[in-house]
Amino acid sequence: QDSAFRRWRHRRYRHSSLGLADAVIATSGEFARLASACCDPRKIVVIPNGVDTDDFNASRAAPAALREKYPSEQVVLAVRRLVPKNGIQYLVQAAPRVLKFCPEARFIIGGWGSQEEDLKSLAEALGVASRFDFVGAIPNAEVPDYLALASLVVFPSSMESTSHACLEAMAMGKPIVASRLGGLAELLGENGRGVLVDLFDSRGSTYHAPPTLRREASDQFADAIVGLLRDPSLARSLGEAGREYALGHFDWNVLVERILEVYRGDAPT
Repeated sequence: QDSAFRRWRHRRYRHSSLGLADAVIATSGEFARLASACCDPRKIVVIPNGVDTDDFNASRAAPAALREKYPSEQVVLAVRRLVPKNGIQYLVQAAPRVLKFCPEARFIIGGWGSQEEDLKSLAEALGVASRFDFVGAIPNAEVPDYLALASLVVFPSSMESTSHACLEAMAMGKPIVASRLGGLAELLGENGRGVLVDLFDSRGSTYHAPPTLRREASDQFADAIVGLLRDPSLARSLGEAGREYALGHFDWNVLVERILEVYRGDAPT
């Protein structure tokens, strides 16, 4: 939505900065593909964002205050900025179908952004506002507490690189339902470490998120959530597989050495 001049200036900056760089670190395969349009692909190295596995630990228990507030409910958690590309509007859209089959589901939304009032209004219009808690921005130190409480975590994004938030949920062994695109698809694999849903016509990331999902896509999203809430064994196995993958590939203790290799000039391309 920027002016033509600002878009031209940004394209020029992107080509010059990537073109003049000695090396380019891309945080996902998709971002490497995008960067290759602006520079020699041979100098691009894919190194994902990492996760602090000391803080985000599956053995962590939810604090008593949160357990008392949500004593018997199935918590569907989204910790996201409330902007269109993060897709919280799709979670609200899917909520009536989720609640039809799982009436105890509680949706906790942690984050702030330009969409907050519109999301609350949509929840009211769909008759699900009483099952949504918009708790505002959650301090970083408290995010593991909310993850410990969650039954599952959702990422219905239209744009995503290697998502820190997804990695944090994986490191804590949480089952995940996410869009089948970009870094989310790379992290979760083909339904082995989470459930991927085709929410959009394209699997390419875009900031131009549609205001609503097609009915069939919304139903698939809701059914994926319901499936995990009603099958704790499957949810647990997916969460465990996700945690094992996160620890093996995205622990900062592993990734730091790969970043140092790039600065030394001896990283493989």
